[in-house]
Amino acid sequence: IARKGFHHATLAEVEAEAGISRGMMTYHFPAKDDLVRAVFEATIERLRGVLDAGGSGQLDRTLDAMLAQAGDETASLHYTFLAQAAGRPEIAGPLADLDLAIKRRLAADLNYVGHSHGEAEALAALILAAIRGLAAQKHVNPGGFDPSAASDRLKALIRSVVGQSDQMV
Repeated sequence: IARKGFHHATLAEVEAEAGISRGMMTYHFPAKDDLVRAVFEATIERLRGVLDAGGSGQLDRTLDAMLAQAGDETASLHYTFLAQAAGRPEIAGPLADLDLAIKRRLAADLNYVGHSHGEAEALAALILAAIRGLAAQKHVNPGGFDPSAASDRLKALIRSVVGQSDQMV
């Protein structure tokens, strides 16, 4: 599903990848929509994992987790579901809630380094957009994405904006 999207991935391909029989697949997922729902829920949980990576004042750790995730299949699944969000509140709602939670975490970390709430929220939205853009680039050109280099450059850019010279706490 991460490689082909859920419209193009067949149940036979999913079964082969998972190493299970058709009977086992249909027992757990009677319809393809049931499988897609389970993958969506698992993807949201994995994306929420970045919220556990840092903690208040741990901007470096949060960024590292987000950039590492931008380079894995979780980001592919995220884009697969974003493409399906229009007109589907059962997909759009949890994705919007996730974005809000991530922006709040980033804003809290930025507040910790001395920015006002409004500045922190605006910068958090820009950081999230930059990371999502890097993830999209990785999926268009897999060899052109180095999470470590991207992390270093993004942190340097953020440090110049927030006025921190070294670690951002």
